[in-house]
Amino acid sequence: MPEEWNASHSSEEIRCDNFFMKSNFSYFNKKILLKYEYKSYKDNVSPEEAPYFLESYDKVNKSLAYKLSWGNNVEPEIKMHDILSRKNYGLLSVAVVVILIIGFIIWRILRNG
Repeated sequence: MPEEWNASHSSEEIRCDNFFMKSNFSYFNKKILLKYEYKSYKDNVSPEEAPYFLESYDKVNKSLAYKLSWGNNVEPEIKMHDILSRKNYGLLSVAVVVILIIGFIIWRILRNG
């Protein structure tokens, strides 16, 4: 970092039946360290687990990213930032549909070949 900042350490753990996520933020000697640990326990989510899974997913979403700003007229700051905003869900949906279509085409070719 170009100068000393007023940043404090933070850590968060989120655990559910499907995954474990730990995020760590630390600052020392003008250096910022973001450390993430993720473990998946299952490869699917049952309908009964969906509400709890989505609640845990939202918590992870809010703890994933940080915003740094610095400049002549800007007070140096470090903020958590929501990188998986609602705006990106549309793009994610399109990507999933495209992948499903490609998978279906490959499946049909292999089945008929």
